[in-house]
Amino acid sequence: MEIGNEHGESVWSVLKAQIVIKAGIRHRVGSGLSVNIMENPRLPDVDNAFVITKNDALKGITVLVLFETGKNSWDVDLRHDMFERREVNLILLIPLGRNEGDNWFCSKERIGNYSMKSAY
Repeated sequence: MEIGNEHGESVWSVLKAQIVIKAGIRHRVGSGLSVNIMENPRLPDVDNAFVITKNDALKGITVLVLFETGKNSWDVDLRHDMFERREVNLILLIPLGRNEGDNWFCSKERIGNYSMKSAY
């Protein structure tokens, strides 16, 4: 598929914007029901917010399984068994929301809202 010159610059701008947004967007963990362990960026790491541990048992699973049963806190023992040290340490840094759902936020902004200023 070829893009004509009149649309090429617009398409290129949209593609570049996607890269900027993806670099700063993170999933805030609340209930843990909608945050996929392997697919959603949630780790507090500027260079890589994704889990990179190779573990087939984690595919398609939400972070809710990493909570202590009946509590809104991380199950530390389970994490040590399933993840590499880098990820265990980063998971421990993730604050869990109280009585709220999971949502997206911009890690480049103090209050989490994305703006054009976030891209610069």
